[in-house]
Amino acid sequence: MNEYNEQIADLINGYGYSSDKVLARYFSTTRKTIWAWSKDPDHNFPKPIKIGKNTTRWPNKDVKNYIANLPSSQTKETLAV
Repeated sequence: MNEYNEQIADLINGYGYSSDKVLARYFSTTRKTIWAWSKDPDHNFPKPIKIGKNTTRWPNKDVKNYIANLPSSQTKETLAV
């Protein structure tokens, strides 16, 4: 299994943390959009946490819960549109 697949598996299972780059690839969008979602109070996307001086990540358990609580009319594929 390559590193990207491992990161996606961790995201799906709610283990560890993901970068904006991994989330952008998972949601088929841009890193800029991930940041916009996290700053938009109406979007309800999980907030990132700072885990180092220049390192910010999203807890995978929070992203997993976000996906699980999407309305039935939305899927991860329709978010990027």
